[in-house]
Amino acid sequence: PSIVYTLLFLLVMLLRQINSAFPIDSRTVPERISTLSLSQMYLLDELYAMAQNGYETLSLSALTQDLGFSKATISATLKVLRKLGYINMQIDNDDNRRKKIILTERAQEVKPDVQQYVADFNRGICKGISGRELRSFEKTLSMVLQNMRDIRARGP
Repeated sequence: PSIVYTLLFLLVMLLRQINSAFPIDSRTVPERISTLSLSQMYLLDELYAMAQNGYETLSLSALTQDLGFSKATISATLKVLRKLGYINMQIDNDDNRRKKIILTERAQEVKPDVQQYVADFNRGICKGISGRELRSFEKTLSMVLQNMRDIRARGP
């Protein structure tokens, strides 16, 4: 197999390992966020960052563009966050096809806990990796992601 195929396979396997190896442990997570999965916390953390960085409207389109995940993947996580009371969805007055994502009071209440947990987790999984190595890895992954977007847009 090509190096790209091998790299993508390893990334998928790494993500699966992270999800299975790091279930949320109620002993290490504040009780009020213990019902959230790691992916739900990461998505909430991204919504907090987008709101803080001046995004006028939080939307599924903005999330897919920022994160590079499919609408289906993000929609499934948003659905759970809505059921748990962390977000609400509202029809955009300017475009009835679009829905705005609104962080609820509950989401705001747990924001410090979610941000702290995500930051601690990130530090833990990056232990022993230099800043230079992380920047290089991020650049490589960004290039792979852009190549994947290009392939999706025009074909292989």
